[in-house]
Amino acid sequence: MTVKFLNWDSDFFNKKIGEILYTTKKELISIDGSYDLIYVKQKEKFDVEIDGFEKSYDEIKVLFVKEIKKRIQLKNNYVFSARDINFELEKVYELAYQSGVYSRFKLDNKFQEIEFKKLYRTWVDNSLSKEIADDILLISKDKTILGFAAYKIFKEYAQIGLIAINPEYQGKGFGKMLMNSVENEALSKNIKILKVTTQSRNQLACEFYLKCGYFIEKKTIIKHFWKK
Repeated sequence: MTVKFLNWDSDFFNKKIGEILYTTKKELISIDGSYDLIYVKQKEKFDVEIDGFEKSYDEIKVLFVKEIKKRIQLKNNYVFSARDINFELEKVYELAYQSGVYSRFKLDNKFQEIEFKKLYRTWVDNSLSKEIADDILLISKDKTILGFAAYKIFKEYAQIGLIAINPEYQGKGFGKMLMNSVENEALSKNIKILKVTTQSRNQLACEFYLKCGYFIEKKTIIKHFWKK
C-alpha cells in the first residue's frame, strides 16, 4: 500500500499532503518523512497508527443518493442561475463558511481559520468559473441571497459540491426548493441520479436529505495524521 500524493491540496495549503485508503487492520505502511499531513480513509472502523505522525481529527463522511423520478413544479420559485442575476459575492462567501461549520478543515485545529475560509472562497470561485461545477443556483428574494448550491453533471449522475441556506431562513422550505431545482436541472440533462455528501456530525443536514427522499449509499471514515 502506498501513499497517494495530493497535488492540489499540497499546493493550496503549502504542505506536503498525501492520502491512504486502509482496507484492513493488518496493513502496515511506512510513510515518507517528508509528508506534513496524511489523510487516512477507511470503510470500516478500526484504530490506525502511523510512526512519526499523530492523529488530530476524525470524521465520518456520508454520501447520500437519490433517484430523480419526475420534474417538480415549483411554486414561488426564487432560484436563479448565478449567470442570470447580479449578486454580492461576499454574501455567498459568508454562506459558504456557514455550510462548512462541520468541515474537517474547520474542526481540525491544526488548520487555521484563515486557511478554512480561503478554501471555501476558492471552492465558490472555482464553481462560478465552472472549473469544478457546471453552475451555482442562488436563492434570491427581495434582493437578498438566502442560499446557494453548486453542482456538476457527470456522465451518469449529478453531484452537489457545496450547498448552504442562511440559518435565519432554514426550516421554511427554501432548502427543499433549492434541492428540487438542482434535481430539475439534472433531469433536463437526462440525468436521474443526484448525489450529495455531508458529515455524520451534521445531523440537521442528514435528516434533511433523508426527508427529501435521499438514502445513504456509503460512509467513509476520514482521519488526519500530522507529522510530529
